[in-house]
Formats: sequence, structure tokens, C-alpha cells
Amino acid sequence: ANCVAEKTLFAGATGTVTVTPSDLDDPMNPSSDNCPNFSLSIVGNSLLNCGFRDYVTLRNTDQYGNSAECTTYVT
Repeated sequence: ANCVAEKTLFAGATGTVTVTPSDLDDPMNPSSDNCPNFSLSIVGNSLLNCGFRDYVTLRNTDQYGNSAECTTYVT
């Protein structure tokens, strides 16, 4: 998995924001795998409240269950 180091997200009208894998995946060096079938997911809590500052983990898992993770500081 290849994450951006830091990401600023803006809460909606409800005061929360849902972090998605595409928010954290580095667009300049996107996550990849030797296997053609892999998925990206958020580990743990992906729903954050307004005024949050937290580390969020992105997991890259291939079709055989091998995985790699990276972490982004989300503000």
C-alpha cells in the first residue's frame, strides 16, 4: 500500500467525514500488487467527527490474502 503522508478532509453538514481508500492512496505512486486482483480497504474506523486529527490505515490485500498497510495523518 502507498499512502499520502497527510490528507485534509472536510466534514459535511452532519459534522462527520467518511474516509475512503481513494482518499489515502497516493495518486503519484498508487498502490499495486504483483497479483492482478487486489483490493484497498480502511482498517478500523473510517467515520471521523468534525475537528478530528487522527492516523488512518490503508490496507492492500491480494487474492491470496497477502496484505500491506500504510498510514496517513488525516486532519
